[in-house]
Amino acid sequence: VPVESLKGDLKVLEDTRFQFVRDEFQSAERKFEALCDFIANELDAALQHSLRRLVPERALAFLRREELRQKQVHFEIAPSAAGYPTASSLVQDMQMRRDHRETLA
Repeated sequence: VPVESLKGDLKVLEDTRFQFVRDEFQSAERKFEALCDFIANELDAALQHSLRRLVPERALAFLRREELRQKQVHFEIAPSAAGYPTASSLVQDMQMRRDHRETLA
């Protein structure tokens, strides 16, 4: 059998094998993606179920993305009437509390 005639047959065989391997990898990739989606959905459902048992429904409202998109809250930030404590006033307050506890002991 001449070598030249085998080259064409080998090329067809190699192309067929390549196509088969590519199809198998694509199939495995789709199955893996489906498995990941299934696991993510099951985990989400289990977490939601656990949260519903532990926390009242109204407390979970912040988890609903759709509701967050639909509602807007308007607010203003205003300065406080009380001044922010200084480091020296915090230290003085701690010392006074310590002194008070020492007199009780």
